[in-house]
Amino acid sequence: MQRLMRIALMGVVVFAIVGFIQFLPFAQSGGTAVTQEASTTVGDRLQRGLRLVRRVNQDDFERGQQNFAGIAPDLVRYSVEYAYGDLLSRPGLDLKSRQIATVAALTALGNVQPQLKFHINGALNVGCTRQEIVEIITQLSAYVG
Repeated sequence: MQRLMRIALMGVVVFAIVGFIQFLPFAQSGGTAVTQEASTTVGDRLQRGLRLVRRVNQDDFERGQQNFAGIAPDLVRYSVEYAYGDLLSRPGLDLKSRQIATVAALTALGNVQPQLKFHINGALNVGCTRQEIVEIITQLSAYVG
């Protein structure tokens, strides 16, 4: 449990730094963020994020949400709004490509096994094959040590 909490706190720090940069236009606009597509409210971001995270890995998301409900319920909402409602919903890459990038990034970090497992399952859920996952990790072995 302590290891999971340390990993979660690392995620909080990353989301806090990156999320703050993303949040600035939203805060300055009085509650409406201007994105590439259109203005969206916090509720829109959350609903869009929930649709995507459930598409990627509903079972593991529900378990994770239950685990953090009593500890940091806002953390779950923030990560869904930002990571899924803002980033994964952007135009330009399909969901499979975004999961490939996420699996590659988490593999490179090397110390985030719960998140890597979540996103490997997510990549499989959105169309990656087991062989593609193996190839992604194999490809990275030459670059990340």
